[in-house]
Formats: sequence, C-alpha cells, structure tokens
Amino acid sequence: MKRTVLAMVAAAACLGAQARDYRIEHLEPAFWWTGMQHKTLQLLVHGKDIADLEPSLNYPDVTIQGVKRVANRNYLFIDLAIDGAALPGKFDIAFAAAGKGSVIYHYELQARTPGSAQRKGFSSADAIYQVMPDRFANGNPGNDTVAGMPDKLDRKNGSGRHGGDLQGMTNALGYIADMGYTMVWPTPLVENNMPAYSYHGYSATDLYKIDARYGTNEDFRAFAAKAREKGIGVIQDVVLNHIGMQHWWMRDLPTPDWITHSGKYAPTQHHRVAVQDPYASQADRKDFTEGWFSPNMPDMNQANPELATYLIQNAIWWIEYAGLAGLRVDTYGYSNTAFLSDWSRRIMAEYPNLNLVGEEWSTQIPVVAHWLKNKQNFNGYVSNMPSMMDFPLNDTLRRVLAGDEGYSLKSLHETVSQDYLYPDAANMTLFEGNHDMARTFSVVKHDDALFRIAMAYVLTMPRIPQLYYGTEIQMTSTTRGRDDPSYRQDFPGGWAGDKVNAFTGQGLTKQQLAAQAYLKKLLNWRKGQSVIHNGKLMHFGPENDTYVYFRYDGTHKIMVAINLNNKAMPLKTARFREMLVGVAEGRDVISGQRYGLKEEVALPARSALVLELDPPRIAAGTVRIIDDVESPQLGNRRKLRVYLPPSYATRPDMRYPVLYMHDGQNLFDAKTAAYGVEWGIDETVDRLIAEGKMAETIVVGIDNSPERMAEYTPCCDPQHGGGKIEQYEQFIVDTVKPYIDRTLRTRTGPQDTAIMGSSLGGIASIHIAAHRPDVFSKAGGVSSSFWWAQGAVVGQAPAPGNVQFYIDAGTNNDGVEGTRAMRDVMLSKGFMLGRNLYYHEAQGGAHNEKSWAERVHLPLQWFFPAVAP
Repeated sequence: MKRTVLAMVAAAACLGAQARDYRIEHLEPAFWWTGMQHKTLQLLVHGKDIADLEPSLNYPDVTIQGVKRVANRNYLFIDLAIDGAALPGKFDIAFAAAGKGSVIYHYELQARTPGSAQRKGFSSADAIYQVMPDRFANGNPGNDTVAGMPDKLDRKNGSGRHGGDLQGMTNALGYIADMGYTMVWPTPLVENNMPAYSYHGYSATDLYKIDARYGTNEDFRAFAAKAREKGIGVIQDVVLNHIGMQHWWMRDLPTPDWITHSGKYAPTQHHRVAVQDPYASQADRKDFTEGWFSPNMPDMNQANPELATYLIQNAIWWIEYAGLAGLRVDTYGYSNTAFLSDWSRRIMAEYPNLNLVGEEWSTQIPVVAHWLKNKQNFNGYVSNMPSMMDFPLNDTLRRVLAGDEGYSLKSLHETVSQDYLYPDAANMTLFEGNHDMARTFSVVKHDDALFRIAMAYVLTMPRIPQLYYGTEIQMTSTTRGRDDPSYRQDFPGGWAGDKVNAFTGQGLTKQQLAAQAYLKKLLNWRKGQSVIHNGKLMHFGPENDTYVYFRYDGTHKIMVAINLNNKAMPLKTARFREMLVGVAEGRDVISGQRYGLKEEVALPARSALVLELDPPRIAAGTVRIIDDVESPQLGNRRKLRVYLPPSYATRPDMRYPVLYMHDGQNLFDAKTAAYGVEWGIDETVDRLIAEGKMAETIVVGIDNSPERMAEYTPCCDPQHGGGKIEQYEQFIVDTVKPYIDRTLRTRTGPQDTAIMGSSLGGIASIHIAAHRPDVFSKAGGVSSSFWWAQGAVVGQAPAPGNVQFYIDAGTNNDGVEGTRAMRDVMLSKGFMLGRNLYYHEAQGGAHNEKSWAERVHLPLQWFFPAVAP
C-alpha cells in the first residue's frame, strides 16, 4: 500500500526523542532523465544503517519496483520504474520506519537535450586528439592544490601533479580546432584522491565527480559544450576494471564480493588470451578478469549485478550529462566478459549512433578482434563493442619505421591484409602513440622524414586516426623500458612563464614549426575528404622499400606512395593500372606540386607522397536508341537502347560479344529510369574495359512494357498471374537478336551471348537461358524474384549444361533467403561454384538500382573477361 511523503514525515515526527538521525552519504545517480530507452533505474543509497528504513515516493509515472538489501546495512538498492509518459520534475524520496526515524532525498528527473538519443559518435571521418589534462595546460592555478587532497602540486616531480585542468583545455579548443582535430579524448577526469601518483586518472575515488584539481562537473559540461561549438566532440575515458584504493567504497564495501578476492590484493599475471583460448585453464581465466593491477587498484567484480548496473548507469549518466560523442574504455578485456557484452549493448541501445572504443593491448589481431561487434567467435561469445584500439597495426608501423630487425614495409602490407579478421576494420582506431608508450618521434630516432611517413600513414588508412598531444611538435621521450614521466611531459605554452609556447609557435625550432604545419595541413585536408573517411583501400605489395596504396570511391582517388630509400625511386605506373587507368596527373596535398603519372613517377627520397589524382579520362562508349521496335509475338512496340564500346567506331574489323538486358529504361539514363536512379551500365563497362578487367562488349537494353510482370514471368502466381515469358523469349530470340546481329558487328554464337536482369528480370533471364542454351551461354539474375509463384521457380531450377549462371541478393530486405534456396537447389543438381555458378551476397545491399550498380561489375567481369580463362 502506498503512503504519501507527507504522511510518512508526520509519522516520523511523532516519534520524538526515540528517532535516530539518519543521513544519506551517497545516492547515485544523483538525478536522471525522462525519455530514456531503458525504463528502469537503480539507485545506490549509502548511509549509516539506511537499510533500516523503507523508501517511498509519490510522483506520476514513477514507482518503486523493488528494494534490495545486502549484507552491509549501510546500503539500499532501489529499482525505479520510469514510465515513458513520465515528465521532468522534482520529487522527494522519503526513507522512514516506525520507531526509528526518517530522511528525505530531493530527486529530479531532467528533460533530455533534443536529439540526445540520436547523437552522432566519432567515426573514420574524425581525427582524435588525446591529451593528459594534468600535463596539457593550466588555465586555473587556483585549483592546483586542494584542501583534503594530499597529492599536491609538484611540477619538478615527473609523477606528481603539474596543474593542468579543464580551464586550460577549454582555452586550447581554438588551437585544437585550427589544427584540424574533430574529437578530443582526455585521459580520465574523475576524482583520483590518492596519496600520490594521482595525476593519470586511472585510480578513481568517485565515479560521479570530476577531480577538484581539474574543476567541477559543471566545468566539464561547459568544456564539452564549447568544444561542440567549435566542431569538436568529446570522448570520455572510462575504467570498468578497477578503482583507486581510496575510493569511498573501500571504507565501507556494499557487499563482500563488490571487489574481487574479497577486497584483498591478488595480482593479475596478465594472461590476456585466457578468456578466448580454447585450451586455457579456468585458473588463468579467473586470474585475468579478477586479478588486481596493483595494491592501489582494487579490481571490481562486475559479476555482481548491482555493481554491473552501477557501471552501466554511470557511463550513460556521463554521456547524457556532458553531451559526449563516445567513450574510450581502459583495460577493456580485464573485466567480466558477460558484463562487457551487456555494458556495450545497453549503451548502444540507448545511443545507437554513438561509438565506443576499447583498449586490448595485444599485437595479435585475433585477440583484438574477439571483442568486436559482429565478430563470429569460436566460443560463441557475443560482443557489442563497435571499435577497438588497433594495437597490432600501431606496433607494426612503429617497428617498421624504427628499423627493427625482421620488419619492413612488407610487414605493414601483410598486417593490413588481415583486415578480414575484423568485422569493420574501418571503425578500428589507429593511433601513432599514447600516454603509455614512447613518443613516436623518439621511436623513429628523431628522424623528421620517418615521422612524416608515420603521420601520413595513420591519417590516410581506412581507420579512425588518433594522435597524442605534443606529437605535432615532435615531443620526445626515452625509448627503453617503461618511463611514464618521459611520455607525459608538459605541453609547452600550457603554463604561465613557459619560454616555449606550442600554441603560438613562440620558441619552437624551425623543424618543430614545420612538423606542426605539416600535420595541420594534412589534418585539415583530411576533414573534407570523404574518400579517406569512407573509401575503399587497394594496396600493392611493397617492392624495393617502396609501398603504394590507394583510397578510392566512385568519384575520387588518393594515391599514397611511401619510399624508405635514401634516394628518389622511379615507380613504373603500369603496375598500378587498375587504379591509374586514364589518370594523367596527381597533386601532392602538402606541397601542391603536380606529378605526372603516365609512365613513371619519381618518388622523393624518404617520403610519403599523398596525391589527389585527377579525374580519369576514360574512353567512353556510345548509347544509341532504336525506336519503335515491333514485337509480333507480344503485340506491342518498344525501344532498344544499345551501348557500343569505345573502339566500335574506330575498329571496323572487330566484332563484339553481346549482353541482352531487360528494363532498358533503367540502364543508362537516370532521366528515363523508373525511380530516377540508373544502373550506370555504360559507365561501369567503360571503366572495366579501361582497367583491363572486361572485354569490349555490346549491351542491348530492351525497354519494358506495361505488361512487364506478365512478360517476365512463367505461369502463374496466385496473386499476380503472369505467364507470357515464352512469347517474350521468342521476341528476344526471333526478333531482337536477329536485328542486332544484322545491323551491328556482333559475335553471334551462344558462347558470346549473355542475358541478364534484375528482380523479375532476373528470373526471366535464368528461365530463358535454361530454355535456350543454343542462344545464350551466360545468364545473370540480380536480386531475382525467386518468391514468384510461391517459390515454384526455385523448384524448377535448371540443371547443369552449357550455361553459366550468376545469382545474387543483398542482405537488406532483398530476398536473400530465396536466392540462397535457389543456390542450394542448383548445387544439389550438380552445379559447381566458380565454374558454372557464381553466387554473391551483397552485405547491406538493397533491392534497387543503386545497389545493383554497385555490384554489377561482378557478373560483367565473369561473363566477359578481358583475357579468356
């Protein structure tokens, strides 16, 4: 039975002197929001003997769903049910019990910022700038030393507090934006009230509070807001695995299992493969997820459901409160594996467009890939983590440029060639350095040329790039052993009185200024390059200490050529014909110099040349329209649209194979296409011919008629009818083909004749070729409507003969199940993949011309190879 707050308070008042003075020391989260995807909120309540009391509240659409008491009577866990209809507002949560006393907490549900749930996270379109707040800039000397916090300011101590803060970071936002960064990742800002070595932020003592030496929670929110105004998102560093020994929990643990090993130090041996090793012992798995990093870093037990919920809600609270663009998760794999799956799932359910990146410090690709969303793991483990830090590629890059024995540009090439092990390699985060490793400039032995190669590589690969503060001015460190203070030196200009100021350039050497300008130009150029953000990668095996790769899409191409030699190297461009066909020149994005690419390019010594390639000049075929072709078989008339390859007009001695296609209106011209989008068959064939991937071929597009559905289908679908395909077949074989062979220079035999279409045109092509192998030896069904006649066409699949068939489907509502069924039936009849059957599933492909255009090169190349197999 519900009791109102007023009644409870009145009852408590009658207790007089017998009532105790209850206090709430912590109630977390201190407030929440309406309109969240998850409708249950768990409150952790801490106070002396608070479990003696019963909580109650009275607020529309908010109810107490459950109350859990644990071994420690100083804690209560309250589950609130917040209905979707709940409105923002304030209400009291009353804690009371007859004969004992009461206490009231003033709670608030806030309104979410419009569009919060759909906020966009960081992606490959971004460049991340990582800073260590304590070492970056001191904007408010007044918070350098704070009463009650024993780790005082000591800039002479490499492991002490140096005074950098949120105000300093806020003051630097203009510099960060001007450099070309679009994301900033500060190492943890939450309170680390430890006796010493507290500046790094990875020993939290309060997960809901910004460290006072950095500022306040409000300062952090203001910093994030001002960053957004400058086009910069903020990524928060999160630690799920451990806390600091001085966390307030450690003085009064909620439950005996809140911390692993009952709160007693038990060091981990870091057997990081144990959680995914098929031969691992349970002892090693437990050690990895439950062992402590150090005596000062208690390991949290995320198998405890209340702790797991606490950590999930804490992450969501900071995202919502500060308007974050994503989270970076420290020591990701050390936490309970089931919890990690649920943690990332819950956050991505709340913010489906956000991004999260985890740290798994392993140079082995399978170990890192294990944690990624959509990775098919042998042990059935399902992760929901969108991104991981790319330690394998980082390690290879640094070793190659450092000249480590056994490493060469071939090592880079081979590491990237394993991207198939990642579900989405382009969403991996590639970094040149971070706060835990030697400075890149020192790793490459203070070599300016190698430094620039490293930067160009990180910023042009299909990854999310991340650079460490100070990299732009070639900050140095020791390279032997572990030496954190040398990796984490103060950024010059961040403190009053600094003689060198990297923000303004004052006191920097000419080389440092040039390095800073180089990165600034490359970063700002990258911001506007969709081909770098989303384009594909093609690379060529390294030769003679040179390595060439291309980023490309349907419109633009970027060529990156790395030369590690101490002299200029001539590159014969014929080797790169696939990417350079029709391309005469390219422009260096740094110097603006133009390079000719017709036969040979001189690659400068010890450099990474990044060239924007001119649009290719490809010889184009022509499209003729033949009007008013009569079909005596169907009793109607229609147009033929005929593509003639580039050499047709100049090579009267040549004859050409022919591809017949349905729905001619949709093939060559968006203006005549049914939905305003064309297949682009002429442009695709032109390109494939120019790239040497396809023989010159005539394409005949046959316009459809109002009787399209009937003409393309066998009899009969219960709903749609059909059944004129035999007459349509006769029209093509007896009218269209003889006309084309009579008027154009064609190769007339079945070995040089193909037929292809999409949707209903797909099943028409397969049906016609199966019926007339004397005319067609190749047939393509793109997104074929195998559902026709309740799937009867699948049961009537052709038997192997002299025809090779191509069938495909997109995975996005494109009839893929029916296409798989057709494939399986054809295989059961004796077809062989790659020989007389080509099957393809287009990931994310849809049932439309745009999607078909993106994959039509596959059947075109298979049917008409440039060189006969």
